[in-house]
Amino acid sequence: MYPVEWDAMKEKCFAGKQSPCGIDRGLQINCKDDYQCIQGRCRNEKEMGKGEVNSFCNDDLDCKTGLICKNSEIATVIKVKRCYSPN
Repeated sequence: MYPVEWDAMKEKCFAGKQSPCGIDRGLQINCKDDYQCIQGRCRNEKEMGKGEVNSFCNDDLDCKTGLICKNSEIATVIKVKRCYSPN
C-alpha cells in the first residue's frame, strides 16, 4: 500500500517514489517532488535503470540493462521483486 496525500491548495492527490500513478475510474494520482508518472509509477528519470542484481524493483525499468525484475528467489513472508539475470 502506498500513501497518497491531498493537496488542498492544488486540489490534487499526490504520491511519492514508486507509487502507482495516473487515472483510474476518474481518480487521478499525481507524482510529487522530482517524480514523473512513467508507465504507471512515480519515478525519477535519473534513478531508472540502476538496479543491480538482487536489488528491489517493481518492473524491468528499475533494473540495469540486461537484468529483469521478477519475484524474489529468496523465501520471504512478503512477496518482493528483485533484479536478476535472465539466465
